[in-house]
Amino acid sequence: MEQYENAKLKNFLNKEPIQFKEWLYQSLNIVRIILFIVTIEFIIAIVSFVRLYQGPAGVGVNWIDIYSFAHVFFGISTFFCLSFYYFIPLYNGKEVLISLRLCYVLTLIILVGWELLENLQFINIGIKPKLDSPINITIDLVLGIIGAALQLIFARYVIEQKKNLSVYYVFGVISILINVGSLIIISFFPR
Repeated sequence: MEQYENAKLKNFLNKEPIQFKEWLYQSLNIVRIILFIVTIEFIIAIVSFVRLYQGPAGVGVNWIDIYSFAHVFFGISTFFCLSFYYFIPLYNGKEVLISLRLCYVLTLIILVGWELLENLQFINIGIKPKLDSPINITIDLVLGIIGAALQLIFARYVIEQKKNLSVYYVFGVISILINVGSLIIISFFPR
């Protein structure tokens, strides 16, 4: 037993010091969990603030409204869905259809397209009562880009560390469920 523990200690002491990049990748899951909790707390705080102090008139006018943080999960979910065109061929030994960078660019295009659809078509067909302010549109886009960037970082982590894809898939599915769930909950608030 003592030899085993000495060997274990010797192996531990002979390891090279951890590099910053490795430490960042190892800490990524903890950071993502903290970011997830903080995001949920922000949603709760913003819903409370908008509901109590601004009412429906504040939606789409202020920098951040009750729909803004759903854009983070929309960015994550969109990148996750597009990344199937990368991961499925990669892990089946076939030629990759699109790169992760192209997935990110397509996600940005989809985010911009969504804002255009939301602020032009939804007004025309009566789903949305008024246009969002330019600053609200900008913040929604920035939050969506941040969500997509987080998912891109996580995808690169999965590839570089040769991790099992199930963690990536589970996080993506959870993000989609949170996105849909938050929109369902928010839809109960008047506009």
